[in-house]
Amino acid sequence: MSFLLLDLVYDRNVPRKPCLICGRQVHGAKGHNIKNGNTLPGSPALQAGSFHRLCLVILLLWISSGQVYCEDQKMSPTIQEVKAKYTDHLLAMPGVVSVGIGRNPDGTLVIIVGLDGPRPDTVRQLPKELEGFPVRAEVTGPVRAQ
Repeated sequence: MSFLLLDLVYDRNVPRKPCLICGRQVHGAKGHNIKNGNTLPGSPALQAGSFHRLCLVILLLWISSGQVYCEDQKMSPTIQEVKAKYTDHLLAMPGVVSVGIGRNPDGTLVIIVGLDGPRPDTVRQLPKELEGFPVRAEVTGPVRAQ
């Protein structure tokens, strides 16, 4: 990798020209010969073509690392997505009349399962959490259409 970067900085095909800063013979219009260690602090060290190639290599490495990162990292679903995914399953349980979203006293989001009455068997069957979101049962009574 260091040879690749060194080759990008030092282009053998660029003719030697006098440096605009120090007057020495260097490669490129403004750049110093990096390969031989002839650099001045603060002087432009890259020729324009080499600089663009170096930027392209860095950009390609950055893009490819981002794609790997995105594929490895799965985004966690929102509570709305989790509720939508499990609503039909929860409503099929005996005594469940509604599924909603609320907050616990500490402010955390929770999936609320509404029951038509006290149903200890159904409460025991309910999962404690769905994909990281807590589930809480509440007796809401029967739901009537108006």
